[in-house]
Amino acid sequence: MFRLPTPRLLSGLKSALRPAMPRFKVSAFWLLILAWIFLLVWIWWKGPTWTLYEEQWLKPLANRWLATAAWGIIALMWLTVRVMKRLQQLEKMQKQQREEAVDPLSVELNAQQRYLDRWLLRLQRYLDNRRFLWQLPWYMVIGPAGSGKTTLLREGFPSDIIYAPEGARGAEQRLYLTPHVGKQAVIFDIDGTLCAPADADILHRRLWEHALGWLKEKRARQPLNGIILTLDLPDLLTADKRRREHLLQTLRSRLQDIRQHLHCQLPVYVVLTRLDLLQGFAALFQSLNRQDRDAILGVTFTRRAHENDDWRTELNASGRHGWIE
Repeated sequence: MFRLPTPRLLSGLKSALRPAMPRFKVSAFWLLILAWIFLLVWIWWKGPTWTLYEEQWLKPLANRWLATAAWGIIALMWLTVRVMKRLQQLEKMQKQQREEAVDPLSVELNAQQRYLDRWLLRLQRYLDNRRFLWQLPWYMVIGPAGSGKTTLLREGFPSDIIYAPEGARGAEQRLYLTPHVGKQAVIFDIDGTLCAPADADILHRRLWEHALGWLKEKRARQPLNGIILTLDLPDLLTADKRRREHLLQTLRSRLQDIRQHLHCQLPVYVVLTRLDLLQGFAALFQSLNRQDRDAILGVTFTRRAHENDDWRTELNASGRHGWIE
């Protein structure tokens, strides 16, 4: 029995044909030229005998010259549009080159802009939906370098990296943020260097602000649906007071950046990583039954619970009171 092709099959076909698209565009260009020449020849060769509604419209010589002129004007308009687009592209490239000459950091900013824009186009083809921007919730995972962000996504969030930029001249472009597309969400994995203090590196600061600006521009109504904050618990427990306060102040500043740039109050999901390195955790985990092992090892607090001791009450009510002993 004959079956109509499904959207997934068509999407797979488009992916298979994508490497041949540049050659197809060149072929389409020459096909259009040949079609234009063919129709022009047809006007003078078969036009005089062509009949429509019992009238030979192209039989008079003046009508054929008029049709030829109209066809030529159409071709001229098409060429003008192509030339204008090409000039705009060249002007944009020259503008970027001038900016890069004045501001060397704009090289990295422009590279990040191109990567994000191309990833967004790939996301549209991947989801194959007009509302691709809103089909899945968007989250951002931030945290200090080495706090386990990438490992958390790799082990706990089955996803695809739908676009990876090609290296320029054999050198791979460094990615400071990597979008992961899963069945239930899109998560942006932010490099830990972008979460460093604001005065640590100007480039990282500008890349961080650019990423937030891009989210605000492309998804203005709701740039993000939430923030996932990772903390290396063993490192946090073994750090001295000064280093711990510095780390928390840095993370608080990054959360404030998100709130100020995106103009929204987002839920924050704090994930304590590397608990298995704590002494006694393995024995505690083995003592749990199957149901407790499969349950989420966490608790959700109300919005303003941190302003007083309400979070302790909510923690005890969740059955996780042993954590604070």
